[in-house]
Amino acid sequence: MAQYFTLIESPHNRHMLRVAFATCPQLQQAFALPEVCRPVKGEVVLNQNFIGVKGSFSAIHFDKDGLQAFLYAIFGRKRFIISPHDAHEKLLPFTQFSGCALQNFTDYDRQVFLTWTGGEEVILQPGEAIYFPPFAWHFADYLDDCWALNLRFRRKNSITALLNCAFPDGNCQALGRLLLSPALTPERERDILTELARLTRRPFRDGRLKTRYIRRRIAGLLQDRDGGPGREGLAWNFEDHIPSPIGEYLDWSDARRPRFR
Repeated sequence: MAQYFTLIESPHNRHMLRVAFATCPQLQQAFALPEVCRPVKGEVVLNQNFIGVKGSFSAIHFDKDGLQAFLYAIFGRKRFIISPHDAHEKLLPFTQFSGCALQNFTDYDRQVFLTWTGGEEVILQPGEAIYFPPFAWHFADYLDDCWALNLRFRRKNSITALLNCAFPDGNCQALGRLLLSPALTPERERDILTELARLTRRPFRDGRLKTRYIRRRIAGLLQDRDGGPGREGLAWNFEDHIPSPIGEYLDWSDARRPRFR
């Protein structure tokens, strides 16, 4: 951290945005980890520090790890904007990112945008914490030089099963929400997990075909019974336009361990 702030003191380096690093054992001893953030045996729960200079930002996105999290501000103010899941299409999504460059909006335009998308804006002060729902769209704007501590919760096993095979897009986000919903019946959850296990085991020789097939099946899981919340009407599939730089050099005969030819 000292090296980072020494580096950005130079006027030529003020454009450097931010860094993230895992909480070191010495810092971990300075606070008690909440019970919901403590890993079970064999699990790794990543707690990170986010540090950035005034003017840095994190563009609108959702975290593909599907974890709930606390973010505690140690020093500096950060502006957070959290948008509801159903604002998906209004955010012009591609993969897990939004095509809206909120960092370039005027204050007035930002407020109009929040009204349109149903987003909420919060200025996080030092000593305060904010809760992030899983798969929630969010944006962060560094109003000062900032340091914040991120504490992620344990992951539900069904979300791990989803992330092991899913492409991080709107349908993955929607299916993750469904798997975390208290209204999900055990029977429906079992059906979804059975299909995810089948997708994980199915071999493919072509990585691009594998990705497309899985994306279609996950979209199908959302529509099998209730029409589903997932939709990619405005999303862009870059793979249709940009060839994979490594796909043709991989051997997908064993889908669990693709090997370079």
